[in-house]
Amino acid sequence: MYSQHKVLDVHGHMRAVVPASSYLALLLGSNTAIPSPLSGLADDPVAPFLTMKKRDMVPQSSNEDIRKLADQHARYLEARNIDAQILGPHPVEFHGWLPSALFKEWTIFINDLIFRFCQARPDRFVGACQLPQLSTENDASHMLPELERCVKEYAFAATYVFPDPTGRRDTPLLNHRYWDPLYDYCQEHDLPIIVHGSGSLDQRFETIPIDSQMAFVWEQYYSLMALRHSDVFERFPRLRVLICHCGGALDRFVQQSPLVNPKPERDLSENLFFDTCAHDLDFLAAAVHQRTPAQMCFGSESPGTGGLRRAGTERTVDDLVPMFAEHPKLAFLSDEEKLKILHHNPAKFCRGLADPSAANKKARRAIGVN
Repeated sequence: MYSQHKVLDVHGHMRAVVPASSYLALLLGSNTAIPSPLSGLADDPVAPFLTMKKRDMVPQSSNEDIRKLADQHARYLEARNIDAQILGPHPVEFHGWLPSALFKEWTIFINDLIFRFCQARPDRFVGACQLPQLSTENDASHMLPELERCVKEYAFAATYVFPDPTGRRDTPLLNHRYWDPLYDYCQEHDLPIIVHGSGSLDQRFETIPIDSQMAFVWEQYYSLMALRHSDVFERFPRLRVLICHCGGALDRFVQQSPLVNPKPERDLSENLFFDTCAHDLDFLAAAVHQRTPAQMCFGSESPGTGGLRRAGTERTVDDLVPMFAEHPKLAFLSDEEKLKILHHNPAKFCRGLADPSAANKKARRAIGVN
């Protein structure tokens, strides 16, 4: 909580269970599109799953395993004053380079797993969909059946988009008409889009530790530039898009310059958002200045890459709520602006985030479970 309001986190990733690796290994080893072993278990969404009896393919995991992981995740959030979180696919486990048939089944499996995490702790999590993004298709319409399944059956509150799913830069930028079917669906169903980088196959990064972070920076910044300098939000005026990690990179030019922005800057505060997932406070402060508090949504990626202790404190670097509350580098924010970032903006961006229990109850009704 912050100032008697829930702290709402727009940036969280599902922690995969061990059988996920077994299922992926089976897909790769057999080169066969084996259906998700979690699908078709809707009679009890948190029942034991991945059993030899159900699919005879991967090691057994139990209801207790999921609850244990979900509880661990929830306790981590509680210790950092975070009340609710959007739980989406993990970029490291996205695997968009898989052959298309295998990738479709892997995507279904990941969404099934996200749903079960949300049902294990319905008070803390709302789901965000992984899409079966295929760069070889003519447009994004091939993604809609899986998205609709997750919206109608699982009551997911958002969807992820990975701008470079294959890691080969062969997918159109987000301003391209390729994306129009997805934008149209999301606008019609009041579904926000979360843009996050994924892995890269660029050989120039081989010597850089955690080279995926390089891809995160430029794919997210490319996405920002593509959306900022296009007519996407003119054609889809109710569309809401959030770009993770503060938008990837900061602007080094003055945005009012006609060389940088030949057209007058438009007010995109109802359409384009950024999260606060930057653990370096100098970068975060500069990002809030540039993006403005009106477009910033609290995001921490907890638990994730922020487990390091912040120098001079007993807190981990992803423990960001106290930083907003008391750190001098963020003291330029008024109390009202802090509350916007920590609660009001995330609630506006994702309608289901303020009350995860209601969204998850709707999902249980949709699949016929009380």
